[in-house]
Amino acid sequence: MRDGLAMAYDVIMHPNSAFATLRDNDRRYFPMSVAVLLLSSIQYASFVSLTPAMTAQEQVMRVAAGFGLTVLGFATTAGIIYLIGRVLGGNKSWRKVFTAIFYTGIIWVPASAFASLLPSLLPVLPSAGLHAMVGAAVFSLGVWVVIVHVKLIKVLNGFGTAKAFGILVLSGIAHVVWIIPVILLYLWVSPPFELPLMQTLPQ
Repeated sequence: MRDGLAMAYDVIMHPNSAFATLRDNDRRYFPMSVAVLLLSSIQYASFVSLTPAMTAQEQVMRVAAGFGLTVLGFATTAGIIYLIGRVLGGNKSWRKVFTAIFYTGIIWVPASAFASLLPSLLPVLPSAGLHAMVGAAVFSLGVWVVIVHVKLIKVLNGFGTAKAFGILVLSGIAHVVWIIPVILLYLWVSPPFELPLMQTLPQ
Protein backbone atom coordinates (compact mmCIF):
# COMPACT_ATOMS: atom_id res chain seq x y z
CA MET A 1 0.00 0.00 0.00
CA ARG A 2 2.75 2.42 1.00
CA ASP A 3 4.71 1.56 -2.15
CA GLY A 4 1.61 2.19 -4.24
CA LEU A 5 1.10 5.63 -2.69
CA ALA A 6 4.76 6.48 -3.27
CA MET A 7 4.30 5.55 -6.92
CA ALA A 8 1.29 7.87 -7.15
CA TYR A 9 3.50 10.70 -5.89
CA ASP A 10 6.20 9.81 -8.44
CA VAL A 11 3.66 9.90 -11.29
CA ILE A 12 3.02 13.55 -10.41
CA MET A 13 6.60 14.61 -9.63
CA HIS A 14 8.76 12.23 -11.70
CA PRO A 15 6.52 10.90 -14.50
CA ASN A 16 9.23 9.49 -16.80
CA SER A 17 10.80 7.20 -14.21
CA ALA A 18 7.42 6.37 -12.68
CA PHE A 19 5.92 5.26 -16.00
CA ALA A 20 9.01 3.18 -16.79
CA THR A 21 8.68 1.44 -13.42
CA LEU A 22 4.98 0.80 -13.95
CA ARG A 23 5.65 -0.54 -17.44
CA ASP A 24 8.31 -2.96 -16.20
CA ASN A 25 6.45 -4.03 -13.04
CA ASP A 26 2.84 -4.15 -14.24
CA ARG A 27 1.95 -7.34 -12.36
CA ARG A 28 3.01 -5.71 -9.12
CA TYR A 29 1.28 -2.37 -9.61
CA PHE A 30 -1.86 -3.28 -11.57
CA PRO A 31 -4.10 -3.87 -8.49
CA MET A 32 -3.01 -0.53 -6.99
CA SER A 33 -3.58 1.21 -10.33
CA VAL A 34 -7.21 0.05 -10.22
CA ALA A 35 -7.47 1.46 -6.69
CA VAL A 36 -6.11 4.81 -7.92
CA LEU A 37 -8.66 4.78 -10.74
CA LEU A 38 -11.52 4.16 -8.32
CA LEU A 39 -10.24 6.85 -5.91
CA SER A 40 -10.10 9.51 -8.63
CA SER A 41 -13.54 8.45 -9.90
CA ILE A 42 -15.02 8.68 -6.40
CA GLN A 43 -13.60 12.19 -6.01
CA TYR A 44 -15.06 13.26 -9.35
CA ALA A 45 -18.42 11.80 -8.36
CA SER A 46 -18.29 13.85 -5.13
CA PHE A 47 -18.48 17.02 -7.24
CA VAL A 48 -21.80 16.04 -8.80
CA SER A 49 -24.48 18.63 -8.11
CA LEU A 50 -27.27 17.52 -5.77
CA THR A 51 -30.29 19.55 -4.68
CA PRO A 52 -32.67 19.17 -1.72
CA ALA A 53 -35.55 18.77 -4.17
CA MET A 54 -34.15 15.45 -5.39
CA THR A 55 -35.32 12.19 -3.93
CA ALA A 56 -32.76 9.89 -2.33
CA GLN A 57 -32.99 7.63 -5.36
CA GLU A 58 -32.30 10.50 -7.77
CA GLN A 59 -29.27 11.58 -5.73
CA VAL A 60 -27.86 8.06 -5.71
CA MET A 61 -28.43 7.70 -9.45
CA ARG A 62 -26.72 11.01 -10.19
CA VAL A 63 -23.64 10.24 -8.08
CA ALA A 64 -23.46 6.70 -9.46
CA ALA A 65 -23.65 8.05 -13.01
CA GLY A 66 -20.78 10.47 -12.35
CA PHE A 67 -18.69 7.65 -10.91
CA GLY A 68 -19.57 5.20 -13.66
CA LEU A 69 -18.87 7.65 -16.49
CA THR A 70 -15.47 8.46 -15.00
CA VAL A 71 -14.46 4.81 -14.67
CA LEU A 72 -15.77 4.08 -18.15
CA GLY A 73 -13.92 7.09 -19.53
CA PHE A 74 -10.57 6.02 -18.06
CA ALA A 75 -10.98 2.42 -19.21
CA THR A 76 -12.03 3.44 -22.72
CA THR A 77 -9.20 5.97 -23.04
CA ALA A 78 -6.71 3.32 -21.90
CA GLY A 79 -8.10 0.89 -24.46
CA ILE A 80 -7.96 3.44 -27.28
CA ILE A 81 -4.36 4.44 -26.50
CA TYR A 82 -3.39 0.78 -26.23
CA LEU A 83 -4.97 -0.16 -29.58
CA ILE A 84 -3.52 2.82 -31.47
CA GLY A 85 -0.08 2.25 -29.98
CA ARG A 86 -0.20 -1.46 -30.78
CA VAL A 87 -1.21 -0.83 -34.39
CA LEU A 88 1.72 1.60 -34.76
CA GLY A 89 4.20 -0.93 -33.37
CA GLY A 90 4.12 0.06 -29.72
CA ASN A 91 3.57 -1.88 -26.50
CA LYS A 92 1.57 -5.06 -27.00
CA SER A 93 0.81 -5.74 -23.33
CA TRP A 94 -2.62 -4.39 -22.36
CA ARG A 95 -1.81 -4.69 -18.64
CA LYS A 96 1.33 -2.55 -18.91
CA VAL A 97 -0.62 0.17 -20.72
CA PHE A 98 -3.66 0.03 -18.45
CA THR A 99 -1.52 0.04 -15.29
CA ALA A 100 0.29 3.22 -16.27
CA ILE A 101 -2.84 4.99 -17.59
CA PHE A 102 -4.91 4.13 -14.53
CA TYR A 103 -2.18 5.64 -12.36
CA THR A 104 -2.55 8.95 -14.20
CA GLY A 105 -5.91 9.21 -12.46
CA ILE A 106 -3.99 10.55 -9.47
CA ILE A 107 -3.30 13.70 -11.49
CA TRP A 108 -7.01 14.51 -11.53
CA VAL A 109 -7.27 14.46 -7.74
CA PRO A 110 -5.46 17.82 -7.18
CA ALA A 111 -6.68 19.12 -10.56
CA SER A 112 -10.37 18.52 -9.82
CA ALA A 113 -9.94 19.76 -6.25
CA PHE A 114 -8.56 23.04 -7.62
CA ALA A 115 -11.43 23.26 -10.13
CA SER A 116 -13.96 22.80 -7.32
CA LEU A 117 -12.55 25.85 -5.52
CA LEU A 118 -12.91 28.19 -8.49
CA PRO A 119 -16.63 29.04 -8.04
CA SER A 120 -16.02 30.29 -4.50
CA LEU A 121 -12.62 31.81 -5.29
CA LEU A 122 -13.36 33.92 -8.36
CA PRO A 123 -16.12 36.15 -6.86
CA VAL A 124 -13.91 37.24 -3.94
CA LEU A 125 -10.79 38.08 -5.96
CA PRO A 126 -10.38 41.89 -5.87
CA SER A 127 -9.04 42.58 -9.35
CA ALA A 128 -9.01 41.45 -12.94
CA GLY A 129 -5.28 40.86 -12.55
CA LEU A 130 -5.89 38.13 -9.99
CA HIS A 131 -8.56 36.65 -12.24
CA ALA A 132 -5.95 36.52 -15.01
CA MET A 133 -3.51 34.79 -12.64
CA VAL A 134 -6.10 32.13 -11.84
CA GLY A 135 -6.78 31.71 -15.54
CA ALA A 136 -3.07 31.31 -16.21
CA ALA A 137 -2.87 28.71 -13.43
CA VAL A 138 -5.77 26.74 -14.95
CA PHE A 139 -4.14 26.91 -18.38
CA SER A 140 -0.78 25.79 -16.97
CA LEU A 141 -2.48 22.89 -15.22
CA GLY A 142 -4.06 21.81 -18.49
CA VAL A 143 -0.71 22.00 -20.31
CA TRP A 144 0.94 19.99 -17.54
CA VAL A 145 -1.72 17.26 -17.82
CA VAL A 146 -1.11 17.05 -21.58
CA ILE A 147 2.67 16.87 -21.08
CA VAL A 148 2.33 14.06 -18.54
CA HIS A 149 0.14 12.04 -20.92
CA VAL A 150 2.57 12.57 -23.81
CA LYS A 151 5.38 11.33 -21.54
CA LEU A 152 3.20 8.34 -20.66
CA ILE A 153 2.70 7.33 -24.29
CA LYS A 154 6.39 7.88 -25.10
CA VAL A 155 7.61 5.70 -22.24
CA LEU A 156 5.07 2.94 -22.81
CA ASN A 157 5.69 2.62 -26.54
CA GLY A 158 9.18 4.00 -27.16
CA PHE A 159 7.77 6.63 -29.52
CA GLY A 160 9.00 10.15 -30.18
CA THR A 161 7.24 13.23 -28.84
CA ALA A 162 5.39 14.07 -32.06
CA LYS A 163 4.08 10.54 -32.50
CA ALA A 164 3.05 10.33 -28.85
CA PHE A 165 1.23 13.66 -29.09
CA GLY A 166 -0.54 12.49 -32.24
CA ILE A 167 -1.75 9.36 -30.46
CA LEU A 168 -3.00 11.51 -27.58
CA VAL A 169 -4.94 13.72 -30.00
CA LEU A 170 -6.44 10.71 -31.79
CA SER A 171 -7.46 9.13 -28.49
CA GLY A 172 -9.05 12.42 -27.44
CA ILE A 173 -11.09 12.58 -30.65
CA ALA A 174 -12.17 8.97 -30.26
CA HIS A 175 -13.09 9.66 -26.63
CA VAL A 176 -15.33 12.57 -27.64
CA VAL A 177 -16.98 10.47 -30.36
CA TRP A 178 -18.07 7.75 -27.95
CA ILE A 179 -18.77 9.89 -24.88
CA ILE A 180 -21.28 12.19 -26.61
CA PRO A 181 -23.94 9.50 -27.20
CA VAL A 182 -23.34 8.11 -23.71
CA ILE A 183 -23.94 11.54 -22.13
CA LEU A 184 -26.98 12.15 -24.34
CA LEU A 185 -28.40 8.81 -23.25
CA TYR A 186 -27.83 9.73 -19.60
CA LEU A 187 -29.47 13.14 -20.06
CA TRP A 188 -32.44 11.38 -21.67
CA VAL A 189 -33.04 9.02 -18.76
CA SER A 190 -32.08 11.34 -15.90
CA PRO A 191 -31.75 15.07 -15.05
CA PRO A 192 -28.29 16.38 -16.02
CA PHE A 193 -25.61 16.76 -13.38
CA GLU A 194 -23.32 19.76 -13.09
CA LEU A 195 -19.85 20.23 -11.71
CA PRO A 196 -19.42 23.19 -9.34
CA LEU A 197 -17.68 25.26 -12.03
CA MET A 198 -20.62 24.75 -14.42
CA GLN A 199 -23.03 26.18 -11.86
CA THR A 200 -21.39 29.63 -12.09
CA LEU A 201 -21.89 29.94 -15.85
CA PRO A 202 -24.71 32.24 -17.07
CA GLN A 203 -27.88 30.45 -18.09
